[in-house]
Amino acid sequence: MKSVKPGLWTMATIVVLAGIGAVAAAAEDSFLQAMKSGTPLLDVNYRYESAKDDLRAERAEASTIRVRAGYKTADFNGLSALVELESTNSLGSDNYDAFPGLNPNNDRPDKPQYGVIADPLISELNRAYLQYSGFEKTTINFGRQRIILPTARFVGNVGWRQNEQTFDALYAQTKRLRDATLTYAYLFERHDIFGVREAMGAHLFDAAYSGFSFGTLTGYAYLLDLDRTSDSKTFGIRLEGKKKFDDISLLYKVEFANQSDYADAAEFSAKYLAGELGASAFGVTAKMGYELLGSNDGLKAAFSTPLATLHIFNGWADRFLSTPAVGLKDVYGEIGGSLRGVKLSAIYHDFSSDVGGTNFGNEIDLQALKRYDKFTYGLKFAAYRADHPERAGAENKDVTKFWLWINYEL
Repeated sequence: MKSVKPGLWTMATIVVLAGIGAVAAAAEDSFLQAMKSGTPLLDVNYRYESAKDDLRAERAEASTIRVRAGYKTADFNGLSALVELESTNSLGSDNYDAFPGLNPNNDRPDKPQYGVIADPLISELNRAYLQYSGFEKTTINFGRQRIILPTARFVGNVGWRQNEQTFDALYAQTKRLRDATLTYAYLFERHDIFGVREAMGAHLFDAAYSGFSFGTLTGYAYLLDLDRTSDSKTFGIRLEGKKKFDDISLLYKVEFANQSDYADAAEFSAKYLAGELGASAFGVTAKMGYELLGSNDGLKAAFSTPLATLHIFNGWADRFLSTPAVGLKDVYGEIGGSLRGVKLSAIYHDFSSDVGGTNFGNEIDLQALKRYDKFTYGLKFAAYRADHPERAGAENKDVTKFWLWINYEL
Protein backbone atom coordinates (compact mmCIF):
# COMPACT_ATOMS: atom_id res chain seq x y z
CA MET A 1 0.00 0.00 0.00
CA LYS A 2 1.35 3.41 -0.95
CA SER A 3 2.16 5.83 1.80
CA VAL A 4 0.25 9.09 2.01
CA LYS A 5 2.24 12.25 2.45
CA PRO A 6 1.68 14.14 5.71
CA GLY A 7 0.41 17.12 3.74
CA LEU A 8 -2.39 15.07 2.26
CA TRP A 9 -3.32 13.75 5.72
CA THR A 10 -3.49 17.30 6.97
CA MET A 11 -5.67 18.40 4.07
CA ALA A 12 -7.93 15.37 4.50
CA THR A 13 -8.26 16.09 8.23
CA ILE A 14 -9.14 19.72 7.52
CA VAL A 15 -11.76 18.68 4.98
CA VAL A 16 -13.32 16.12 7.36
CA LEU A 17 -13.33 18.57 10.28
CA ALA A 18 -14.78 21.26 8.04
CA GLY A 19 -17.48 18.84 6.91
CA ILE A 20 -18.31 17.88 10.50
CA GLY A 21 -18.40 21.55 11.41
CA ALA A 22 -20.70 22.32 8.50
CA VAL A 23 -23.05 19.45 9.43
CA ALA A 24 -23.02 20.54 13.10
CA ALA A 25 -23.69 24.15 12.10
CA ALA A 26 -26.52 23.06 9.83
CA ALA A 27 -27.95 20.87 12.60
CA GLU A 28 -27.64 23.75 15.06
CA ASP A 29 -29.36 26.08 12.59
CA SER A 30 -32.14 23.52 12.06
CA PHE A 31 -32.54 23.07 15.81
CA LEU A 32 -32.69 26.80 16.44
CA GLN A 33 -35.12 27.19 13.56
CA ALA A 34 -37.34 24.49 15.07
CA MET A 35 -37.26 26.36 18.37
CA LYS A 36 -38.06 29.69 16.75
CA SER A 37 -40.75 28.53 14.34
CA GLY A 38 -42.94 26.85 16.93
CA THR A 39 -46.52 27.67 17.90
CA PRO A 40 -47.47 29.87 20.87
CA LEU A 41 -50.34 28.54 23.00
CA LEU A 42 -52.90 30.74 24.75
CA ASP A 43 -56.25 29.84 26.29
CA VAL A 44 -58.12 32.39 28.44
CA ASN A 45 -61.37 31.39 30.11
CA TYR A 46 -63.54 33.70 32.24
CA ARG A 47 -66.42 32.00 34.04
CA TYR A 48 -69.12 32.99 36.49
CA GLU A 49 -70.62 30.02 38.32
CA SER A 50 -73.45 29.91 40.84
CA ALA A 51 -74.40 26.84 42.89
CA LYS A 52 -77.29 26.39 45.35
CA ASP A 53 -76.79 23.03 47.02
CA ASP A 54 -79.13 21.83 49.78
CA LEU A 55 -76.12 20.14 51.39
CA ARG A 56 -74.74 23.61 52.23
CA ALA A 57 -76.29 26.61 53.97
CA GLU A 58 -75.23 29.33 51.52
CA ARG A 59 -75.41 29.70 47.75
CA ALA A 60 -71.93 29.67 46.21
CA GLU A 61 -70.64 32.18 43.66
CA ALA A 62 -67.34 32.08 41.80
CA SER A 63 -66.05 34.64 39.32
CA THR A 64 -62.75 33.28 38.05
CA ILE A 65 -60.39 33.69 35.13
CA ARG A 66 -58.09 30.94 33.97
CA VAL A 67 -55.07 31.56 31.74
CA ARG A 68 -53.05 28.85 30.01
CA ALA A 69 -49.96 30.01 28.16
CA GLY A 70 -47.29 27.93 26.53
CA TYR A 71 -45.20 27.12 23.51
CA LYS A 72 -44.89 24.11 21.19
CA THR A 73 -41.72 23.85 19.11
CA ALA A 74 -41.62 22.75 15.50
CA ASP A 75 -40.22 19.30 14.68
CA PHE A 76 -36.47 18.68 14.74
CA ASN A 77 -35.76 15.24 13.26
CA GLY A 78 -39.19 14.12 14.47
CA LEU A 79 -38.71 15.52 17.96
CA SER A 80 -40.67 18.43 19.44
CA ALA A 81 -41.45 19.81 22.87
CA LEU A 82 -44.37 21.53 24.57
CA VAL A 83 -44.46 23.58 27.79
CA GLU A 84 -47.61 25.19 29.22
CA LEU A 85 -48.36 27.07 32.45
CA GLU A 86 -51.81 27.44 33.98
CA SER A 87 -53.14 29.95 36.53
CA THR A 88 -56.65 30.47 37.95
CA ASN A 89 -57.45 33.69 39.81
CA SER A 90 -60.48 35.39 41.30
CA LEU A 91 -62.11 38.17 39.32
CA GLY A 92 -64.91 39.21 41.65
CA SER A 93 -66.92 36.98 43.95
CA ASP A 94 -65.16 34.04 45.61
CA ASN A 95 -67.80 32.88 48.07
CA TYR A 96 -67.46 29.17 47.38
CA ASP A 97 -65.86 25.99 48.72
CA ALA A 98 -63.12 25.05 46.27
CA PHE A 99 -61.81 22.08 48.27
CA PRO A 100 -64.71 19.84 49.36
CA GLY A 101 -63.25 18.00 52.34
CA LEU A 102 -59.76 18.62 50.99
CA ASN A 103 -57.44 21.61 51.24
CA PRO A 104 -54.03 20.24 50.29
CA ASN A 105 -52.24 23.53 49.85
CA ASN A 106 -53.79 25.56 52.69
CA ASP A 107 -53.50 28.60 50.45
CA ARG A 108 -56.99 29.88 51.23
CA PRO A 109 -59.46 29.40 54.08
CA ASP A 110 -62.06 26.66 53.84
CA LYS A 111 -65.60 27.94 53.30
CA PRO A 112 -67.78 24.94 54.15
CA GLN A 113 -70.94 27.04 54.51
CA TYR A 114 -70.99 27.64 50.75
CA GLY A 115 -71.71 25.19 47.95
CA VAL A 116 -68.87 23.46 46.15
CA ILE A 117 -67.36 24.99 43.01
CA ALA A 118 -64.26 22.97 42.23
CA ASP A 119 -62.07 25.78 40.87
CA PRO A 120 -59.24 26.42 43.36
CA LEU A 121 -57.16 29.55 42.86
CA ILE A 122 -53.85 27.94 41.99
CA SER A 123 -51.00 28.25 39.49
CA GLU A 124 -49.03 25.29 38.19
CA LEU A 125 -47.12 23.70 35.37
CA ASN A 126 -49.97 22.22 33.35
CA ARG A 127 -48.14 20.39 30.56
CA ALA A 128 -44.49 19.71 29.74
CA TYR A 129 -43.60 16.86 27.42
CA LEU A 130 -41.39 15.68 24.59
CA GLN A 131 -43.02 14.26 21.48
CA TYR A 132 -41.45 11.98 18.90
CA SER A 133 -43.23 11.50 15.56
CA GLY A 134 -40.35 10.08 13.51
CA PHE A 135 -42.04 6.71 13.02
CA GLU A 136 -44.71 6.43 10.32
CA LYS A 137 -48.19 7.40 11.56
CA THR A 138 -46.99 7.04 15.15
CA THR A 139 -46.74 9.51 18.02
CA ILE A 140 -44.91 9.00 21.31
CA ASN A 141 -45.18 11.50 24.19
CA PHE A 142 -43.26 11.49 27.44
CA GLY A 143 -43.91 13.91 30.27
CA ARG A 144 -46.85 15.80 31.75
CA GLN A 145 -49.69 15.75 29.26
CA ARG A 146 -53.40 15.78 28.59
CA ILE A 147 -54.81 12.28 27.96
CA ILE A 148 -58.36 11.58 26.75
CA LEU A 149 -59.29 7.97 25.88
CA PRO A 150 -61.38 8.22 23.68
CA THR A 151 -64.80 9.36 24.96
CA ALA A 152 -63.32 10.50 28.32
CA ARG A 153 -65.65 8.07 30.14
CA PHE A 154 -62.71 6.25 31.70
CA VAL A 155 -59.73 8.57 31.21
CA GLY A 156 -60.00 12.32 30.59
CA ASN A 157 -58.72 15.78 31.41
CA VAL A 158 -61.80 17.07 33.31
CA GLY A 159 -61.71 19.91 30.80
CA TRP A 160 -64.79 21.67 32.15
CA ARG A 161 -63.03 22.77 35.33
CA GLN A 162 -60.69 25.76 35.22
CA ASN A 163 -57.71 23.68 36.36
CA GLU A 164 -57.62 20.62 34.12
CA GLN A 165 -56.40 17.14 35.04
CA THR A 166 -53.10 16.05 33.49
CA PHE A 167 -50.83 13.03 33.84
CA ASP A 168 -47.12 12.34 34.01
CA ALA A 169 -47.03 9.52 31.52
CA LEU A 170 -45.61 7.66 28.56
CA TYR A 171 -48.15 7.74 25.74
CA ALA A 172 -47.90 6.01 22.37
CA GLN A 173 -50.40 5.87 19.52
CA THR A 174 -50.03 4.36 16.06
CA LYS A 175 -52.27 4.28 12.98
CA ARG A 176 -49.92 2.21 10.84
CA LEU A 177 -52.43 -0.63 10.51
CA ARG A 178 -55.18 0.12 8.04
CA ASP A 179 -58.39 1.44 9.67
CA ALA A 180 -56.95 0.79 13.14
CA THR A 181 -55.79 3.03 15.97
CA LEU A 182 -53.74 1.41 18.73
CA THR A 183 -53.02 3.31 21.94
CA TYR A 184 -50.98 2.49 25.01
CA ALA A 185 -50.23 4.70 27.99
CA TYR A 186 -48.43 4.18 31.27
CA LEU A 187 -49.43 6.73 33.91
CA PHE A 188 -47.15 7.24 36.90
CA GLU A 189 -48.62 10.42 38.43
CA ARG A 190 -51.87 12.36 38.23
CA HIS A 191 -52.23 16.12 38.77
CA ASP A 192 -55.91 16.59 39.53
CA ILE A 193 -58.17 19.64 39.36
CA PHE A 194 -57.37 20.52 43.00
CA GLY A 195 -53.63 20.64 42.36
CA VAL A 196 -53.13 17.36 44.22
CA ARG A 197 -50.62 14.80 43.00
CA GLU A 198 -51.41 11.09 43.12
CA ALA A 199 -48.78 8.45 42.42
CA MET A 200 -49.93 5.50 40.35
CA GLY A 201 -48.91 2.68 38.09
CA ALA A 202 -51.66 2.53 35.48
CA HIS A 203 -51.56 0.62 32.19
CA LEU A 204 -54.06 1.76 29.54
CA PHE A 205 -54.68 -0.20 26.34
CA ASP A 206 -57.09 0.92 23.63
CA ALA A 207 -57.61 -0.62 20.16
CA ALA A 208 -60.14 0.85 17.70
CA TYR A 209 -61.03 -0.54 14.25
CA SER A 210 -63.10 1.60 11.86
CA GLY A 211 -63.07 -0.69 8.81
CA PHE A 212 -66.55 -2.08 9.38
CA SER A 213 -69.42 -0.56 7.41
CA PHE A 214 -71.60 -0.47 10.53
CA GLY A 215 -69.26 1.55 12.75
CA THR A 216 -66.13 1.64 14.87
CA LEU A 217 -65.40 -1.25 17.23
CA THR A 218 -63.15 -0.51 20.20
CA GLY A 219 -61.70 -2.84 22.80
CA TYR A 220 -59.95 -1.60 25.91
CA ALA A 221 -58.21 -2.66 29.10
CA TYR A 222 -57.45 -0.26 31.95
CA LEU A 223 -55.34 -1.56 34.86
CA LEU A 224 -55.26 1.02 37.65
CA ASP A 225 -52.93 0.77 40.64
CA LEU A 226 -53.63 4.10 42.39
CA ASP A 227 -52.14 5.61 45.53
CA ARG A 228 -55.26 7.30 46.95
CA THR A 229 -58.12 5.74 44.98
CA SER A 230 -59.38 2.15 44.84
CA ASP A 231 -57.45 -0.07 42.45
CA SER A 232 -59.30 -1.83 39.65
CA LYS A 233 -58.98 -3.52 36.29
CA THR A 234 -61.56 -2.88 33.57
CA PHE A 235 -62.03 -4.76 30.30
CA GLY A 236 -64.60 -3.53 27.81
CA ILE A 237 -65.84 -3.25 24.25
CA ARG A 238 -67.75 -0.47 22.48
CA LEU A 239 -69.48 -0.20 19.10
CA GLU A 240 -70.37 3.24 17.78
CA GLY A 241 -71.68 4.14 14.37
CA LYS A 242 -73.82 6.20 12.06
CA LYS A 243 -75.99 5.13 9.12
CA LYS A 244 -77.24 7.67 6.62
CA PHE A 245 -80.66 7.42 4.95
CA ASP A 246 -81.18 10.31 2.54
CA ASP A 247 -81.53 13.37 4.81
CA ILE A 248 -81.64 11.38 8.06
CA SER A 249 -78.68 9.87 9.92
CA LEU A 250 -79.24 7.07 12.42
CA LEU A 251 -76.86 7.21 15.39
CA TYR A 252 -76.15 4.28 17.67
CA LYS A 253 -73.76 3.17 20.40
CA VAL A 254 -73.52 0.16 22.67
CA GLU A 255 -70.86 -0.59 25.27
CA PHE A 256 -70.16 -3.27 27.86
CA ALA A 257 -67.38 -3.56 30.45
CA ASN A 258 -66.50 -5.60 33.49
CA GLN A 259 -64.55 -4.17 36.41
CA SER A 260 -62.93 -6.13 39.22
CA ASP A 261 -60.28 -5.89 41.91
CA TYR A 262 -56.64 -5.28 41.01
CA ALA A 263 -53.40 -4.76 42.93
CA ASP A 264 -54.33 -3.91 46.56
CA ALA A 265 -58.11 -3.69 46.17
CA ALA A 266 -60.50 -5.92 48.08
CA GLU A 267 -62.29 -8.51 45.97
CA PHE A 268 -65.24 -7.14 43.97
CA SER A 269 -66.87 -7.31 40.55
CA ALA A 270 -69.22 -4.87 38.81
CA LYS A 271 -70.66 -4.38 35.33
CA TYR A 272 -70.94 -1.38 33.04
CA LEU A 273 -73.54 -1.14 30.28
CA ALA A 274 -74.37 1.77 28.00
CA GLY A 275 -76.59 2.14 24.97
CA GLU A 276 -77.64 5.10 22.88
CA LEU A 277 -79.93 5.49 19.89
CA GLY A 278 -80.57 8.72 18.02
CA ALA A 279 -81.27 10.45 14.75
CA SER A 280 -80.02 13.61 13.07
CA ALA A 281 -81.95 15.50 10.40
CA PHE A 282 -82.15 19.08 9.16
CA GLY A 283 -79.70 20.33 11.77
CA VAL A 284 -81.47 18.75 14.75
CA THR A 285 -80.16 15.74 16.69
CA ALA A 286 -82.21 13.74 19.20
CA LYS A 287 -80.97 10.83 21.33
CA MET A 288 -82.22 8.41 23.95
CA GLY A 289 -79.74 6.60 26.17
CA TYR A 290 -79.20 4.28 29.09
CA GLU A 291 -76.13 3.88 31.28
CA LEU A 292 -75.59 1.43 34.12
CA LEU A 293 -72.73 1.59 36.62
CA GLY A 294 -73.38 -1.65 38.41
CA SER A 295 -73.12 -2.49 42.08
CA ASN A 296 -71.19 -5.33 43.66
CA ASP A 297 -74.46 -6.50 45.22
CA GLY A 298 -74.52 -3.27 47.25
CA LEU A 299 -71.47 -4.36 49.26
CA LYS A 300 -69.81 -0.94 49.52
CA ALA A 301 -68.39 -1.19 46.01
CA ALA A 302 -69.65 -0.21 42.58
CA PHE A 303 -68.31 0.38 39.09
CA SER A 304 -66.18 3.54 39.18
CA THR A 305 -64.19 5.67 36.75
CA PRO A 306 -61.77 7.68 38.95
CA LEU A 307 -59.69 9.08 36.04
CA ALA A 308 -62.65 10.16 33.90
CA THR A 309 -64.06 13.52 32.84
CA LEU A 310 -67.14 12.93 34.98
CA HIS A 311 -68.91 16.24 34.38
CA ILE A 312 -70.15 15.31 30.91
CA PHE A 313 -71.80 12.11 32.19
CA ASN A 314 -74.68 11.62 34.63
CA GLY A 315 -75.75 15.27 34.71
CA TRP A 316 -73.99 18.62 34.77
CA ALA A 317 -75.09 19.22 38.36
CA ASP A 318 -72.31 16.75 39.31
CA ARG A 319 -74.47 14.93 41.82
CA PHE A 320 -73.00 11.54 40.88
CA LEU A 321 -69.26 12.18 40.61
CA SER A 322 -68.83 9.00 42.64
CA THR A 323 -71.03 5.97 42.10
CA PRO A 324 -73.33 5.07 45.04
CA ALA A 325 -72.60 1.64 46.57
CA VAL A 326 -75.99 0.47 45.28
CA GLY A 327 -74.97 1.40 41.73
CA LEU A 328 -76.46 3.92 39.32
CA LYS A 329 -78.89 3.74 36.41
CA ASP A 330 -79.17 6.80 34.19
CA VAL A 331 -81.97 6.96 31.62
CA TYR A 332 -81.67 10.11 29.53
CA GLY A 333 -82.92 11.97 26.50
CA GLU A 334 -81.15 14.73 24.60
CA ILE A 335 -82.05 17.14 21.81
CA GLY A 336 -79.85 19.73 20.17
CA GLY A 337 -79.59 22.01 17.17
CA SER A 338 -78.66 25.51 16.04
CA LEU A 339 -80.69 28.71 15.84
CA ARG A 340 -79.15 31.79 14.21
CA GLY A 341 -75.66 30.43 14.81
CA VAL A 342 -76.30 29.57 18.47
CA LYS A 343 -75.89 25.92 19.37
CA LEU A 344 -78.67 24.81 21.73
CA SER A 345 -79.00 21.59 23.71
CA ALA A 346 -81.31 20.16 26.35
CA ILE A 347 -80.88 16.94 28.34
CA TYR A 348 -83.19 15.14 30.78
CA HIS A 349 -81.89 12.47 33.20
CA ASP A 350 -83.76 10.05 35.43
CA PHE A 351 -81.55 8.40 38.07
CA SER A 352 -82.13 5.23 40.07
CA SER A 353 -80.11 2.51 41.82
CA ASP A 354 -78.86 -0.75 40.35
CA VAL A 355 -79.95 -2.75 43.39
CA GLY A 356 -82.65 -2.00 45.95
CA GLY A 357 -85.12 -0.29 43.60
CA THR A 358 -84.38 3.26 44.79
CA ASN A 359 -85.34 6.26 42.67
CA PHE A 360 -82.76 8.98 43.29
CA GLY A 361 -84.16 11.89 41.30
CA ASN A 362 -84.12 13.66 37.95
CA GLU A 363 -82.20 16.47 36.29
CA ILE A 364 -82.63 19.01 33.51
CA ASP A 365 -79.57 20.43 31.72
CA LEU A 366 -79.69 23.35 29.26
CA GLN A 367 -76.91 24.98 27.25
CA ALA A 368 -76.42 27.69 24.63
CA LEU A 369 -73.10 28.15 22.79
CA LYS A 370 -71.99 30.76 20.30
CA ARG A 371 -68.62 30.67 18.54
CA TYR A 372 -67.19 33.70 16.79
CA ASP A 373 -63.67 33.68 15.41
CA LYS A 374 -61.46 32.59 18.34
CA PHE A 375 -64.10 33.32 20.99
CA THR A 376 -66.72 31.03 22.51
CA TYR A 377 -69.63 32.42 24.55
CA GLY A 378 -71.70 30.12 26.72
CA LEU A 379 -74.68 29.89 29.06
CA LYS A 380 -75.45 26.71 30.96
CA PHE A 381 -77.98 25.58 33.55
CA ALA A 382 -78.45 22.38 35.58
CA ALA A 383 -81.15 21.50 38.12
CA TYR A 384 -81.18 18.21 40.03
CA ARG A 385 -84.28 17.37 42.05
CA ALA A 386 -84.14 14.51 44.54
CA ASP A 387 -87.05 12.12 44.99
CA HIS A 388 -86.36 11.65 48.71
CA PRO A 389 -84.96 14.90 50.16
CA GLU A 390 -85.82 13.69 53.68
CA ARG A 391 -83.10 11.03 53.45
CA ALA A 392 -79.38 11.45 54.08
CA GLY A 393 -76.83 11.33 51.28
CA ALA A 394 -75.85 13.73 48.50
CA GLU A 395 -78.04 11.91 45.95
CA ASN A 396 -81.08 12.90 48.07
CA LYS A 397 -80.42 16.65 48.09
CA ASP A 398 -81.40 19.21 45.46
CA VAL A 399 -78.82 21.31 43.64
CA THR A 400 -79.15 24.08 41.04
CA LYS A 401 -76.22 25.48 39.06
CA PHE A 402 -75.75 28.26 36.52
CA TRP A 403 -72.75 29.20 34.38
CA LEU A 404 -71.80 32.05 32.10
CA TRP A 405 -68.43 32.06 30.35
CA ILE A 406 -66.27 33.58 27.61
CA ASN A 407 -63.33 31.67 26.19
CA TYR A 408 -60.54 32.84 23.93
CA GLU A 409 -58.17 30.36 22.32
CA LEU A 410 -55.28 31.36 20.10
